[in-house]
Amino acid sequence: MRRAIRVVTAASFLFIAAGGVCKADDDIAEKVAKTRIETFLAQKDRLLVKEVYTLGKITGLYSSSCVISGITTYEPGDKEHRLKGLIIEVNEGQSDEKPSSSFLDIEEIEGLSTALASMVRLSEERSKTESSYIEITYTTEDELGFGVYFSEGEEGGFISGRGAGKLTISLELEQMNEVKKIVDY
Repeated sequence: MRRAIRVVTAASFLFIAAGGVCKADDDIAEKVAKTRIETFLAQKDRLLVKEVYTLGKITGLYSSSCVISGITTYEPGDKEHRLKGLIIEVNEGQSDEKPSSSFLDIEEIEGLSTALASMVRLSEERSKTESSYIEITYTTEDELGFGVYFSEGEEGGFISGRGAGKLTISLELEQMNEVKKIVDY
C-alpha cells in the first residue's frame, strides 16, 4: 500500500513538473523576437554594437510617457550590414513599473507613419456619427499599438506597449501628430 502511495505521489510530482516545463516553454515562445533588430540583438557568443539616440519624448496623461529612440546595430567591422529602426518605450508613470520596450525595423516605419497620418486626418475630418464609440488602431510586428478614439464628447489617442499587462499611455488627440513628427524624423 505504501509503495502504491509513493508511486502515485511520484507520478503526481512528475506531472506537475512537466506542466511547469510546458508553461516555461510557452513563456519562451511568447518572448521570441519578432523584428530583425531583436533577432540580431538576441545573438549569443558575438560582439555586437548598439547605438541608441533619443528622438523625442511624449508626455501623456496621468504621468505616463513614451520615449522614441533611433537604433543602429551591427557587428564591429561590418558596418555595411547595419540594422536601423526605432525603439519605443512606454511607461505608465508608476515608479515601480518597468517600461515596455518595442522595436520597429526600418521597413515598418513608413507604414507606421502612414497609419498615424491617417489617424490624424480621420480625426480632423470626422463628422458626428450615430456611433457611440469609434476606435482606429494600428499594431506593429512587435505588438506595439497606436490608436485614436472618439466617444460621446470625448476623444483621445493612446499607445500600448507589449508584454504582461500591456502598458498603455493616454494622449490628447493633438499629440498623435507629435508622435508622427518624431517617427518621421
